[in-house]
Amino acid sequence: MKLIYQLIKYFWFILILSVGLGQDKLELENNNDGTWNVLYTSFSSYIAGFQFNVDDATINSASGGATETAGFSVTVSPTSVIGFSSSGTTIPPDVEITLVILELSGSPTGLSGIVISDSDGEDLDFIF
Repeated sequence: MKLIYQLIKYFWFILILSVGLGQDKLELENNNDGTWNVLYTSFSSYIAGFQFNVDDATINSASGGATETAGFSVTVSPTSVIGFSSSGTTIPPDVEITLVILELSGSPTGLSGIVISDSDGEDLDFIF
């Protein structure tokens, strides 16, 4: 009985660990020149559009990365970024690849209001 209890305990530990590591996410990487890479990790989802806010910094511009490669249109305001493709192209899944490069005034503390969608318009549930 003790062995069964330990196996169940380890099963749950491995399940929780694997789910946590398999989460689609965005990260910020400081290039130390006023630009910041927005990195994405997506294990199985193709990205058709995205929107997010940059916390505690002002966005001056956004360009490059997988967004540019896929031919996305990118629009920025002082606090938010929106990217999509009018021709229906998508950004393929990958691990820690630059989605877009932001030129910022200030040092951001995070990303919020994240909406990443697939080609059907379904939310892909990314986290920061």
